[in-house]
Amino acid sequence: LQMRPDGEALSHAQRELLGGSFHANARLWPEHAPLLQRLALPAYAQAHGSAVARLVGRRLLVDVLLPDFSAVASNGLREPDPEVVALHALLERSPFDEVRRLARDVRAGYAAMADSGELAAGQPLPNAEHVRELVELLDEAA
Repeated sequence: LQMRPDGEALSHAQRELLGGSFHANARLWPEHAPLLQRLALPAYAQAHGSAVARLVGRRLLVDVLLPDFSAVASNGLREPDPEVVALHALLERSPFDEVRRLARDVRAGYAAMADSGELAAGQPLPNAEHVRELVELLDEAA
């Protein structure tokens, strides 16, 4: 008998038990912000090596920043979180070119969204003021 993992079943079970990994009302818990910010500091790379730190930087962008910023863009009631903006600023100053470039691309994407007032496919932003506020915070922190 050979057992193989079933990613689809695991994903379905996680969704059923824990809910979706992305929800427009989700927020970063305040007590988690300093812990995540420490992962973006150069000291983390010195302690754990550059390969791990690069991976962690990319995962912070994909798993923390993008869902949070997407919630601001897609939920008219969701305001920007200054703690997540501070994390983004740390990633823009990362010692790794790839992480810095990805962080700057994220900021540029939301700046373009704020300028156009639209989500993808020409849909209007639910609250363009919140997206403009997010971009202003990102620019100030950079």
